[in-house]
Amino acid sequence: MNEQIDTRSAGGRLVLNVLGSVSQWERETIGERTAEAMAYKRQLREYCGGDVPYGWQIAADGAHIEPYALEQVVIKEALRLREAGTSLRAIGSALEHRGFLPRDGGRWHPTMVKRLLSREAA
Repeated sequence: MNEQIDTRSAGGRLVLNVLGSVSQWERETIGERTAEAMAYKRQLREYCGGDVPYGWQIAADGAHIEPYALEQVVIKEALRLREAGTSLRAIGSALEHRGFLPRDGGRWHPTMVKRLLSREAA
């Protein structure tokens, strides 16, 4: 900010506050537009960086994601169990019993199962 604003006067403080409010609005607008653009890219199954969701893999072009068949089987089984009224903990145990493990090779914790199911419902 190169303007000389006299903050000793009421008018100067008003101008400074207005400029600060406009700056804050601009930052928030940029954030909203960025979030909308990223959601749109995810909807088009474009790879936006970071971890690829379970059940998906980066396509050969490196710009999109595509279903990963083995993990899609796990998702379908988890959805089937949930529709049958199975608890999240029991779904995790059933998946482990069938040899289906999370990517990290650990256990299916209820929160992981919930996240997996909610991502597929969206």
